[in-house]
Amino acid sequence: DDAMATAREMGATVVRSQTMGDSVGCAACIEPELGQFNEEAFAHIDYALASARAHGIKIIPTIVGDDAVEGGTGCVYLRWRGISQPNCSLINMAPFWTDQTVIGDVEAHIAAVLNHVNVYTHVAYKDDPTILGWDLLNGGGSPVPWTREIVSTIRAIDARHLILSGYAN
Repeated sequence: DDAMATAREMGATVVRSQTMGDSVGCAACIEPELGQFNEEAFAHIDYALASARAHGIKIIPTIVGDDAVEGGTGCVYLRWRGISQPNCSLINMAPFWTDQTVIGDVEAHIAAVLNHVNVYTHVAYKDDPTILGWDLLNGGGSPVPWTREIVSTIRAIDARHLILSGYAN
């Protein structure tokens, strides 16, 4: 609450938040293990969204992010599927973009996040006006075929929010 109040006092109207949508592979994450979702982790995000709403701030959650321990969300998905990627990182995870099983895992995660109903506001994330849009990838662009597929997945669930994607090569 204090962070939202301070942001608002400083004139912020939108906050981009990594880990509100891309939290995977740790005990405290939204998806600690493949296909298992953590309601306690969602509750913390739910509270942050409710607080943002109360303070008149819009949020942009990230779908695929990076973390210092595992190399990034994509690397966690690759590890879960037993796919080796030496020096895996957000910028070095080539199989993540093309492996259809991994893409399906990401799409299942997206569905769980977008369909989650906030325990404080009783509004599904896909319908939450506090969310301005979904950022596909923290810190960069994604390949066009992957971007199109993931956008299509999001649009099938959520036609309301913006989808942000950085420059792709």
